Amino acid sequence: SHIEGIEILGVILIDAVFPNDIERPSQSGSTLLSRPFPSWYVSRMTPKFVIKYLLNGVYGSEVEVPESHVNRYYDLLLRKGNRQAILRNTRENLTLQDQLERLEFIKSQGIPVLLMWGEEDSWIPVEVSQSFIEILDLDESSVIIFNGLGHVPMEEDPERTVLPLLDFLNK
Repeated sequence: SHIEGIEILGVILIDAVFPNDIERPSQSGSTLLSRPFPSWYVSRMTPKFVIKYLLNGVYGSEVEVPESHVNRYYDLLLRKGNRQAILRNTRENLTLQDQLERLEFIKSQGIPVLLMWGEEDSWIPVEVSQSFIEILDLDESSVIIFNGLGHVPMEEDPERTVLPLLDFLNK
């Protein structure tokens, strides 16, 4: 399948935001977009303890946030332009209809999808994965829920999360 000259061989969704009409909040639980998000604060003030606090909230119970990760996030955030990018990237540019049409396109074209989710995601609850499963008509072999992991499972446990990813890429 192609979009604007780009061939799409597959889609990998990791703890993804489901299209949500802001006027009608998602019925599949609270998401990052339906709660106050500290992007405005982080884009202007960045004490390291705030980064550590945010990462502790993002990781699941099986993984302690390494100090090296806190330092990496902190250093990246301080790079020129990154603070402004955080604020810009958390704004939704596509309409709800555009987002739903993209998902319908993926389904109608038979584009393979791998949906990966951290069971303990506190930003976008695992229940939101059900919305993707339904709209994309995914079978259980296309959905992997990682127990004990949070919003960034690929960072929390790269060894565990890379195996299903490699299987998907090799198909």
